[in-house]
Amino acid sequence: MSSARNGSFPSLERFFAVWGRRPLVVPRLISPRRMRGWLNLDELSRRISDTDFLMANTVVMRNKDISLNLQASHRQEISERLAESFSIQIRNLERVLPDGAPLVRFGRHLEKTFGHPLDSVTLFITPALEQALPNHSDATEVFVLQISGRKHWTIGSESQTLSPGDFAYVPAGTTHEVKAEGDRPSVSASFIIKPIRYIDLLAQWVSERRSDKRLTRTLPPIGNGFDERLLERDMSSAVESSVRELSDMKRMCDLAKRLAHAKGQAPPVDFGLIEPDKASTEYLLDRSVSFSRYDEGDTIRIMLSGGVDLSVPFYLEPELERILEQKRPFTASDVAVNVTAEDCRKLLRKLNVVGLLRRASNLDEG
Repeated sequence: MSSARNGSFPSLERFFAVWGRRPLVVPRLISPRRMRGWLNLDELSRRISDTDFLMANTVVMRNKDISLNLQASHRQEISERLAESFSIQIRNLERVLPDGAPLVRFGRHLEKTFGHPLDSVTLFITPALEQALPNHSDATEVFVLQISGRKHWTIGSESQTLSPGDFAYVPAGTTHEVKAEGDRPSVSASFIIKPIRYIDLLAQWVSERRSDKRLTRTLPPIGNGFDERLLERDMSSAVESSVRELSDMKRMCDLAKRLAHAKGQAPPVDFGLIEPDKASTEYLLDRSVSFSRYDEGDTIRIMLSGGVDLSVPFYLEPELERILEQKRPFTASDVAVNVTAEDCRKLLRKLNVVGLLRRASNLDEG
């Protein structure tokens, strides 16, 4: 009986010791016989015929030799590019395949096992003796399951060929290069895990202390009249209390679990194809919608109670703050601070799509 059907998946405990440190390849983690039915090519082909699927899932056609990455707009184009030795990359299968699909369930199994959110289940179809990408590294943790055909991997200084059922782990930041072997196309699934880093944990800790007066006080004068004793006095109080909290491992573990749960609720919304409204469009903040904010380095993540979330570039923080303060209908020009009204219109449209803003003209339409 297939492991996908009886609900069991192989143990992944052997990866705990190498997580975030070094790559690991496990031959035949799943037997090819058990993987039969894991990928329904007929169903996938039907979905690729759907224009909305192509737009939503970013089907990319890649060619390493001529450094081309093209987004597919119709099924025929994919067939033509495959014949020209392009590789096909299909992202975010977890968004459209049924929750019970084996590849989706295995991705969720990885997410549950390691506690870091699944970012994408990505399929690679690579013609024989071709490769999709040059030598590169990723900012994410990557697990790879070889489904059919064979693929030669060079990970760091080590090389190995993956056959059906073989399973590989590539830590974030590890250089790797991949090429299909043999006379058959290679089909593999990459399970992209977005890691929660220590800097993310600290950023969230700081974010949750925006009302802590010890941390939000204005620094003393630091120009010609700088008196380091004043800074030392204030810093000593703030640092001492912060170190006590950061040293409380139970509290930090709870924070890490909350952060992982929040980030794993839903994939960020892709806004690449969303057109902004007119400059004169008025919006109103929907205060019935609850949301949480998470700072992630150069982005701000807004997660709504319904499980939908979006990422906002950090340079738009002043505009975002002004938007969240509005109590009356407003336009993009009313809240633009450091960016153009055009960029602000795009932000407003995104917030409208996820439900945080409503068009003022639609308020009476129910």
